[in-house]
Amino acid sequence: MTQAAEVCTVSVHNEGCCLREPTGYRVSFSPGATDMVNRIRDLRIRSRIIEKLKGLSAYPEIQGKALTDGFGGLRRITVAGRYRAVYRVLQMRHEVRVMAVGIRRESSKDDVYRILAGMIRRGEVEYGDEADGDD
Repeated sequence: MTQAAEVCTVSVHNEGCCLREPTGYRVSFSPGATDMVNRIRDLRIRSRIIEKLKGLSAYPEIQGKALTDGFGGLRRITVAGRYRAVYRVLQMRHEVRVMAVGIRRESSKDDVYRILAGMIRRGEVEYGDEADGDD
């Protein structure tokens, strides 16, 4: 539990943090997603989120749900009830890039999708064809 949480706390650099598994996809975090995970005060929930994200190293393209409405190419998983983790599968890099983690609060400024849309608008996360290097 705390070891996985420490990975995100200790390994924060300009690139964000990264969960490494011996096989499968590498799971990496945008700096914004790292901050979002570290802001979750309940360590049990934080640990559950990190464990679920580690699971994306195997078959990430069939886990979660594909997003639409302005978030094409992104997927999301639900963790601990209302929490959502939004990620992108970068096939050529063999990487899962976690872009945002937070609570789903429809019609709230704290909604994870609203926060992600703002991050994309401000250029704080890579999004689009140039981000995946799969062309």
